[in-house]
Amino acid sequence: MRNAAPHMLAPEYALLKNLPRHQRKRFETALQLMHSMPGSTLAWQEVAKRSAISPYHFHRQFTRVFHETPGSYLSRLQLQWAVSMLLDSPQKKILDIALTCGFSSSQALAKALQRELQHTAKAIKAIGQSGTLDELRSVLEPLAHRVSADQAPLEIQLAENLPCRLEVLERRALRLETLPDIGFEELCEQLGEKLYSRAILTPVKLLDAPWEDCIQWFGSWCKATTESAKHKLVPAGEYLTCECYIASDMGYLAALEGMEKQAAKLGVNPDWEGLCVEQVLELDDSLSGGIVLRVEIPISRAETAPAPDNSP
Repeated sequence: MRNAAPHMLAPEYALLKNLPRHQRKRFETALQLMHSMPGSTLAWQEVAKRSAISPYHFHRQFTRVFHETPGSYLSRLQLQWAVSMLLDSPQKKILDIALTCGFSSSQALAKALQRELQHTAKAIKAIGQSGTLDELRSVLEPLAHRVSADQAPLEIQLAENLPCRLEVLERRALRLETLPDIGFEELCEQLGEKLYSRAILTPVKLLDAPWEDCIQWFGSWCKATTESAKHKLVPAGEYLTCECYIASDMGYLAALEGMEKQAAKLGVNPDWEGLCVEQVLELDDSLSGGIVLRVEIPISRAETAPAPDNSP
């Protein structure tokens, strides 16, 4: 069942929504330029020119709306891309990642990582493969969007009142396919709209597990049948569901945390023996280039849920 509109977990949308239409349109143009060129050396002054705003007014208005200068925003965005690739694509060379994300060399990337995260590129790759959720958060949260230094990232704030609902869903099945050993963004580019008919299943008890210990199934929806080497069944039952728009790894973590908080408010617990279902409903090539993601977590109404066994 599709909700009318996804909940926005992209700070850019939240910060632009109350601007006058003509001003919002210009900033949308600027953000599209900034987000569409990860390896570009395009300066913010050129972004202002292409957005039909003088550099002086662009710098002043951008800083007022987004709570950081356009130069700082571009630098943070550049480092976000690099960290995401280090986490999701460990097979890629660090130099290639640096150049793809607009750094002049692997040394320039190393300096930026040390300055902002106190981590090396190699350490971030290791977190992507075997790190805990807390370690993952430690490299994502410093690069998240903040209104002020003493507040939580805006992605977390936007997920505080995440609109979730309880749905009773019928038994379903996936026709299993091999999940390509590539980053999520590359998967979206490779499959495009074909991704809409596919889903990823993860045991709930392994959602917090290191990536190397995680088990996942990927495939396309098909008529429910008996489980086999080619099919994975998703049991019927009650699920906590949410549809949200996310544009960063931090947005994804915020969505999971927001669902956890909503489950507590509703007085339900995750079914640790169940399967979490994640499905991309829409790919957005405008503004910040995010996705509409549907997440379904099976729930239990038992007063006390057993502690999860995180063994695969």
